[in-house]
Amino acid sequence: MILRILLTLLILTYSPGVHSQCIKVSRDVTKCNTLQSFNGSTKVIIVRDCPNLAALDDIMEFGPFHTVTNVTFDCVVNDFPWDFTNFFPNIRYIHFNMCNLTTLPWQSVYAETLRYVDISGCPMECSCQNQWMKADGSFERLKEPLTFKKCIPDCDPGRIAINQTIIIGDSGENVTIHSDIHDKFTNRTFDKPYFEWAYAKIRHNYEERVGESSADLVITNLSREDMGLIGVRCWHCVNYLTTTVELRVNLPVKVEFVEKTRGDTDFLVVQGYPIENISLSITRVQSNYTETNIVDTENDAIFFSSLIVRPEKRNIFYQRTYRIFTKDIADGDHLSGDLRFQVCTNGNCDSVEKHVSHLGLINGTLDDYIIMEYPYRHEIQITIFLLIICVIIILIALCLYFRKKLQSYMREKILIFRKRISLAQDLHSRRASHETEETLLRLEERVSLASDYTNMTIQFIEMGEIEIHEMLGKGHFGQVYLGSWERTGPRSVAVKNIVRVDDATEKEARVLQDLDHPNIVKLYGMTRNNFNLLLVFEHMNHGDLKSYLQKRAPSQSEYLQYPPPLVVDELKWIIKEITLGVVYLVDRQIVHRDLAARNCLVSGESDMKASNHLQRPPIKVKISDFGMSRKLYDDKECYQMDSMAPLPVRWLPPEAAVSHRFTYMSDIWALGVTMWECLSYGKQPFDGLTNFEVSSFTIAGMRPLKPERCPQDMYDLMQECWHTDPAKRITAIQILDKSTFDKIRGGLPYEPAQEVTLVDSYRTNINRYNAGTEESSVSNENQSEKNDEPIEIDEELAEAIPLDSLLLTGNSMEMKQFVLA
Repeated sequence: MILRILLTLLILTYSPGVHSQCIKVSRDVTKCNTLQSFNGSTKVIIVRDCPNLAALDDIMEFGPFHTVTNVTFDCVVNDFPWDFTNFFPNIRYIHFNMCNLTTLPWQSVYAETLRYVDISGCPMECSCQNQWMKADGSFERLKEPLTFKKCIPDCDPGRIAINQTIIIGDSGENVTIHSDIHDKFTNRTFDKPYFEWAYAKIRHNYEERVGESSADLVITNLSREDMGLIGVRCWHCVNYLTTTVELRVNLPVKVEFVEKTRGDTDFLVVQGYPIENISLSITRVQSNYTETNIVDTENDAIFFSSLIVRPEKRNIFYQRTYRIFTKDIADGDHLSGDLRFQVCTNGNCDSVEKHVSHLGLINGTLDDYIIMEYPYRHEIQITIFLLIICVIIILIALCLYFRKKLQSYMREKILIFRKRISLAQDLHSRRASHETEETLLRLEERVSLASDYTNMTIQFIEMGEIEIHEMLGKGHFGQVYLGSWERTGPRSVAVKNIVRVDDATEKEARVLQDLDHPNIVKLYGMTRNNFNLLLVFEHMNHGDLKSYLQKRAPSQSEYLQYPPPLVVDELKWIIKEITLGVVYLVDRQIVHRDLAARNCLVSGESDMKASNHLQRPPIKVKISDFGMSRKLYDDKECYQMDSMAPLPVRWLPPEAAVSHRFTYMSDIWALGVTMWECLSYGKQPFDGLTNFEVSSFTIAGMRPLKPERCPQDMYDLMQECWHTDPAKRITAIQILDKSTFDKIRGGLPYEPAQEVTLVDSYRTNINRYNAGTEESSVSNENQSEKNDEPIEIDEELAEAIPLDSLLLTGNSMEMKQFVLA
């Protein structure tokens, strides 16, 4: 018996129950095999298998889960439950990564808290049932399906109408609000209210009578609580139909005093209908002294020279709210004791009495006091302005006086900086190799200086050898200018002006100083200009790779595209170039930690004259930004971790997001994302998701979807770069050995575009003119035959003919005589 009990407990303990199908990957994210297996309290659910989701409608004990705000279906969705928002009443985001749905009723995804529904990848039919999905419709909380871009359904949009948009009744009456509904209807019934009051959740004394083509709201014994804005929504309609109606009740004014609900300010709330021409009387009960003012919806009213009554901007037809406070400095006595507030409108009055020990102060009223007490305010401002000008002049004079000392100080700082870099390089070469295999996400330890260490490893370039031209860009570090250097030629270098020399600057210079590879950007040396440090790099004329890809993405236009769009072989060539650079970095025991298309640069001759990809001149792709780029992220590309430096989360592997540790395999993950950028022509990875969602989804196992024009073998290669286990990821050398690069190993085919001479251009234009004249001429066949003959042009005369002469009007014979004359 005891043995049987132990076996039963063992089976129950290790048997795969329903709840064991869900794994909590982080505090707010749960990954479930099926949606039916969820029974938790996290905010985000990722569903990996979606069999028969519609069966959830028949499970009575499922839900509701009030904590869930985000549901992502990382599986093929073939059907969807009607009661989805009943299971998750506080849902905000719904994502369909893979979807076979052709229809979807709006009732299954609508909730008051809903912000976004992504059904862009679903093959929705262009039908009347899906008409509510149009982006210009009233349902503004979804991303329109791609199949709807050219969809114009010829369907009745339906309507819901109320004969009166404003209904006025008296207290105690019975009111019926009738709405007519014209639309196609579903065959389901919904246990949800068709009428809802704004700014309130609970209402009494009303009954809904809903039919197929009408909906009525019956209110008995009208009261103050029934007054307000009422929204009407047709739940059984195929289209998303809504309207509103104002219910106004003739009631006497009612006043209420609310103490310090926000900050240090009291409120006076006036309710009733109608409320207009409001007069407010405030009485000091002890002295029976009263002051009366008219209060409107825009201007302040002042009582006892110190008490201010200010109207709130947000008012509704049955309520006015006023803030009550005193000035910081007032010429009257400080208000205290019992005060009576009496409000009158349209002959109705109401009052409230309140004991006041201290009314709140509000900042900013000191300005009013200065205007009242100090008539010489403008003179004081002029005096302060003159004093500021004098201080600025003194500071400029001091800077000019100590200019030589400042220059000497900056020269000494630059010399120390060069010594620090060279010493760090020497110490770096002596470290054990295992110390460079992994790097934490923090700046490297600074090394002490040796005063007698004078071996400079970074070349110092005299400023006289550099000529600076226009600005190429700027960031937090400073500006980048195009420059000319005597040793490399005109407009051949990029000069980075470093405003502030910090550890990141030292790191980039220290890493780049000893790198020499065709796919790594070259640092020529450093120089100085007055107080600024300048780093001189080779110039990559096409800029960053991300912009290069976006400008050469295929367009849907029928005209020729200049420059021509990149083809798959060219994208593979770019990926091969980047991979060669990564192989070199691994060999030098360097972890880049920020590999992305924006941190790769492109150079080569212009391809604006190329009519196809075969005529595009060869390009060179090089990796750049070693350390500096960590300070240059925008909000879309980085996520600020707690007490850590900014992280490029969209290129970040799961282990780096969790432990903040980077290895060579971290760069392989980023290389896979960079491949995705190349084959998507510069699009942003995980577009549409926030940085927090990207971090959570990556840890949960999600990966970027296959780009539209991406070959399957290249996407499989990306998947090998994105293996969850870093040890199982493909290496950079193995990537280069893949057969997918066999076709482009020897280079890309190149057919230079032929130069067109001026004479050829004239001949082409004249023949086009003659051809057009031939088609329009019907009466003179002999003349048209002459026009078909090729025209012989004296090249010396043609060069002297202005281009405007070719635009003269007239028949082809006159044009030919003009050219040959």
